[in-house]
Amino acid sequence: MVASGGEDDASSLVVSGGKVFVSRNVRIGTLISDISGKRIFEKPVVFYSWDIAYDAKRKSWTVAANLSDINTPAEVVVARHDTQSPIILSQHGKVFEDRTFGSFHVLSCPSSDGDVELDGIYLAPTGQVGSDQGASPAKPLPTVVFIHGGPIDRDFNRFDPSDLYWASYLLAKGYAVLMPQYRRSYGRGSHFASYSRTGHGRENYDDVITITNHAIRKGFADEKRLLVSGWSMGGLLTYLCCVRNGQHELGWYFNAAVSGGGICDMDSLALTSDLGSTVLTELGGGQAPWTVGATSQALAEAAPCGRWPAQWPRLIALVRL
Repeated sequence: MVASGGEDDASSLVVSGGKVFVSRNVRIGTLISDISGKRIFEKPVVFYSWDIAYDAKRKSWTVAANLSDINTPAEVVVARHDTQSPIILSQHGKVFEDRTFGSFHVLSCPSSDGDVELDGIYLAPTGQVGSDQGASPAKPLPTVVFIHGGPIDRDFNRFDPSDLYWASYLLAKGYAVLMPQYRRSYGRGSHFASYSRTGHGRENYDDVITITNHAIRKGFADEKRLLVSGWSMGGLLTYLCCVRNGQHELGWYFNAAVSGGGICDMDSLALTSDLGSTVLTELGGGQAPWTVGATSQALAEAAPCGRWPAQWPRLIALVRL
């Protein structure tokens, strides 16, 4: 990522024909604009890679990018200034052209403190949710809440929504997948990203719970069949969901948890990790590990260890490479 703007984030720059063009992450979509902000090409998906050829004399442009969605592997496409309909150049996903894996939905709601609007990406198995605007499943679905790492990261509509094809596998087994875009996720601008400076375990955890609760209240997720999972920062938040399980008093809890590469003891992180001194500064709200006292509230909010819930998930799996 290059920088955060007011409402979106610049991810990469290209110079062509004497002009600077920027790829901007906009919530769950991507757009290409010139440096003045004039929009050139926009899609509600991610661009894995892209380039642009600009002819200054003719004031014409051609964009090349590779695009995918939940049912279509990445294909190389080109689009020109005189048409916004991209031309598909490759056929990498031809073997899948008669198959679908699921449907993509965005569930938005206010944060618990009312400060921002949150997005939750909901992937439903094929045929479970209609294509009409505002459609919901005939009955709530067993749902895996899959929390992205980072925290400076985001999820989006692509063929492999969760990496390592976990989401695709779960969809094939009949499970829906909810991917919370919690505060600090990119694509939302500087204010949304600024919560990285306040420590962890408060707003980001609250956002995961708020988005999950919204999916339940909208009739998408079955509150009796919930699993939470994540990697790295997602693993830390998964641990927090375990030790705070049900303490939100919303009437539901997680039945199982799978944490990969997560952190549970901040002191051990500072002492044993080659990144301890820098990562702990972020986790502790800007405090270096040698300045954080044993009673630090910021560190206590971020540390899963030391908080034991009345209702543990029935299954906890820890994954480490």
